[in-house]
Amino acid sequence: AQIFFQLRKGKSLPRAARLITKHTLDTLQQQCFLFYNNRFQPNEANNAASKTAGDSTEQISIPHRKGIVSNVQLSPDKQLIAYVLTTFNKRTVYCYNIRTQAAHKITTYDLPPWIDDHSKDIYPMLQWAQKDDALFVALPVKGKIYIKKYTTEGNCMAATHLQGADGITSFTPLENNEFLLAAYRRGQSDIVSYNANKLRYTAYTNDVYDDGSPIFNNKGQLVFASNRPKEQKPRIWKIGVGYDPDTLWQGIYTLRGKEIIPVV
Repeated sequence: AQIFFQLRKGKSLPRAARLITKHTLDTLQQQCFLFYNNRFQPNEANNAASKTAGDSTEQISIPHRKGIVSNVQLSPDKQLIAYVLTTFNKRTVYCYNIRTQAAHKITTYDLPPWIDDHSKDIYPMLQWAQKDDALFVALPVKGKIYIKKYTTEGNCMAATHLQGADGITSFTPLENNEFLLAAYRRGQSDIVSYNANKLRYTAYTNDVYDDGSPIFNNKGQLVFASNRPKEQKPRIWKIGVGYDPDTLWQGIYTLRGKEIIPVV
């Protein structure tokens, strides 16, 4: 009720929560996560029943007393787990060895303390290398976007500055020090590849539509998610509705030469 009263006075939700609880909103989120995790954690009887029913789910205890675990990535050999641990105004990347049960700190990303809501901050982003036990981490460093390559013990082997990129929403390591990106450049999100050796971008899309989540399928064909018109017509904005769904279609697209065609 007190938070609702503060909202009626025109204060934002993060500020209202901070005034009433004396904690920032992300700290309260951590406490709620721990509460519900303990509240709904299966008991021993349920665990026994699951094992009797043939449930093959394996539980792994990660050695941390506080924080929220996210962005879990399993290595190609299924022996290592990379993940992000969020604590107060900080996100730390760890690598956990399933066999030795040891966790190594890889790197730390400091969240801006003057911002209460960090839910839209997607960094750091993680991807395993396909041919060796190396971990790629994408994150901003002093306002510049980098993709860094680490050993599983936390030693930085290489750092690639994505020159000209304002931000990325996904990345995939390719061969020959190249990366497939959904990147923001000049205020728009496009699918590009970046060659770190030649410091050069190759654009697959270059338009006003937001494109993301690009991958190459097993046939080497590029597919990505996008929000594009069904036909070559301008998008129509309707008051109270948004863009007219008859002129806009969100789906999966691919390239046929230079033409962008829908798949789903």
